[in-house]
Amino acid sequence: MEKEIKMEMDLEVKMEDADLDLEALVASFQSESEATTTKKGKFSDSYRKRKADEIESGIRDGFYSERPKCENFNVLINEHGAEIDRLRCVKCLKVISAISGGHKTIHRNGKCILNRTRRVNRKPEPEKQKNLRTAMLEYAISSGTSLANLSKEPFKSFVQKMLAISDPIFDSESLLFPTEELFKETIEKDADIVYGKIAAMIREPINQNDACFFVDFGEEIENFLLVFLVFVDRNASPIRLKSVPFAFYPSITGRNASSLSSFLVSEGKRYSLSKEEIRNIRVVGEGFSELKDIDEDYLQYYRLCSQKSIENAVNRCLDPDEEDIAKFTKEELEMIHLVSEIVDKCCYLAITLRRKKDTYKLSKLPADHYTAPWSSVSQTCADILSMKKEIEKIKDPTVKELYAKINSHLTILKSSLQVINKFEAILKVFEESSLHEIAPTMFQLRTSLKTEEDKVGENDIMPSAVVAKAARIAVDNLIEKKIGHVHLLAVFLCPGLRSMRTMPEEFKNKTEELIVKKLGTVDAQQEESILKNFQKQVKSTLYETPTSIPTPEQELNDYQSMPLCWRDFELSPLEFWSKYSSRFPRLTKIASNVFCCLSSSTTCESSISELKLFDTHGPEIDYENVEQHMFSFLNSNNHI
Repeated sequence: MEKEIKMEMDLEVKMEDADLDLEALVASFQSESEATTTKKGKFSDSYRKRKADEIESGIRDGFYSERPKCENFNVLINEHGAEIDRLRCVKCLKVISAISGGHKTIHRNGKCILNRTRRVNRKPEPEKQKNLRTAMLEYAISSGTSLANLSKEPFKSFVQKMLAISDPIFDSESLLFPTEELFKETIEKDADIVYGKIAAMIREPINQNDACFFVDFGEEIENFLLVFLVFVDRNASPIRLKSVPFAFYPSITGRNASSLSSFLVSEGKRYSLSKEEIRNIRVVGEGFSELKDIDEDYLQYYRLCSQKSIENAVNRCLDPDEEDIAKFTKEELEMIHLVSEIVDKCCYLAITLRRKKDTYKLSKLPADHYTAPWSSVSQTCADILSMKKEIEKIKDPTVKELYAKINSHLTILKSSLQVINKFEAILKVFEESSLHEIAPTMFQLRTSLKTEEDKVGENDIMPSAVVAKAARIAVDNLIEKKIGHVHLLAVFLCPGLRSMRTMPEEFKNKTEELIVKKLGTVDAQQEESILKNFQKQVKSTLYETPTSIPTPEQELNDYQSMPLCWRDFELSPLEFWSKYSSRFPRLTKIASNVFCCLSSSTTCESSISELKLFDTHGPEIDYENVEQHMFSFLNSNNHI
């Protein structure tokens, strides 16, 4: 019988519910059963395979066309059954006979993926099982998730679905997930590699005294003591500061400032550091209350001045500390309270106007106000003053009452804002300024506030004088508690600030004493040995003999009188001292030491921000292995 193929009958697919029982694509052509059946009347296996391959090839070549079948698919089968020879299951993509039977029921019931006989699910090979477990472990380490989360059903279901989508015949149910023992073993091995990597990086900086510890007592990561080692990376180009994790510990176990020394010594053993080496490394931190108990007999501790410290000082302008109240007269305290009340009214009024912005139809909205002022209080008050005419037209009783109290003290508000603006201007400057600019900026601010404070005699500026006094006292406290030796030395060692012209004479003299004392303790023998090696060379007779290492006094005088070109001002302090290290060997060492301490908190910022993504909460945290996991987490995210 001559083969007859209908080219125009497209394949149909039945779209029933969301769960498709038998979704098929139909290849239409005349049945060849009479010519190809066996003696038993059934299709042979070789014929089925040949016909399936033929259909696949025909579909790829465009010889047969396919389309989703319509709702009357059963009618189509009943009416044109003789013309429909094959169906394709869209679940397993297998080509089957259109003749009714058990083979067709399997696909209609959606059991073809698990129960088909010709294409049995393939169990993962041992090597593939191992690779999949390794991939899951790498995910757990790099994402900072705990093993408990890795063992939960949602994660297992996610992995199995992804495998089923990528390879439908892969038996995802037989997949073996990482065990707790394997997870811990992997973390321990990875952490040991990281410890060795860190030990190699920090050995030279510690020997050269170019390193310091940065410690955080739970301020950044709740309930965790974080210790980073910050050092000068002289192998980088240009020279820069680098931080690496040194130790992490849950603070709920009792690790605090009083036991910090013994804790650091204990943790230093993993890096082959002796007790003496650990105790010679300076410790830096921004905390204050926890540090009162620190073991200062063994550790040099530096408390840094940060933007947060300055922000807290802003609050003291209108809310002095209890210990400072005795420094004010009764009239001055009443004036501070009045100014604070007026500012609060401005903030309440701003909130009301913003809440009813659709009702009042204002040309603009006053700046939002937050409890902790950060360039917001003065802007909010200034907006209220600039919107005076619009606010006066509003008939709302609440608005009228608030504005009436503000309007009766406009002169006091305006003069007080002049002082508050000085603080908030400093906050804006510190968003972009360098750390060595903190001390001179604070001294300059104190001088300005003192000038304003001394204008008490004129009645029209009395409020500003009182607020200036409160602000000056807040700045004095900040300087006393936060501006330490490291800040003063940083000012002198920044070439553009070496004259210290904005600093009071008292601090200027103190800085000079510190630098002279430091110069006397720095060893320059290494440079002397380099000079002697040069003089031993035969070719040294061809060249002029280099000058010997200058004395500390000569080095200091040379630096203070050295003319600076514009390129020197473009360099960071560390780059400047790296450039002139042979000319100022002692000052270069001191500068590395100072700027390492001063910039330690900012150097660690990126690593701490990354650690905030680490899962450190919940009862499922394994505190026994959490430190090793945190080290591996940072290493896998390129923070070591």
